[in-house]
Amino acid sequence: MLAGIKEILRRAVKGGDVHEDVNLRDRGRVIVGIAHTVAQMQFSGTSIEQVRRTVRSLVSGYLVRLNVRGKIAESPNS
Repeated sequence: MLAGIKEILRRAVKGGDVHEDVNLRDRGRVIVGIAHTVAQMQFSGTSIEQVRRTVRSLVSGYLVRLNVRGKIAESPNS
């Protein structure tokens, strides 16, 4: 699974949608982690709206910490 996601991310780098200096393995692991969270929520009977809110929160929280070059930005709380 991780290999497939890394290939998608490689194509995104080539297409200019993902910056070239990102760590594809780390990004792939984050995507797999979010997918596992969604699966667990669905199996436990969580509403689709709650799943959507959780995914939005996970993704936006992850993206906010990254600047445009793919480096981790300083957290305002650290």
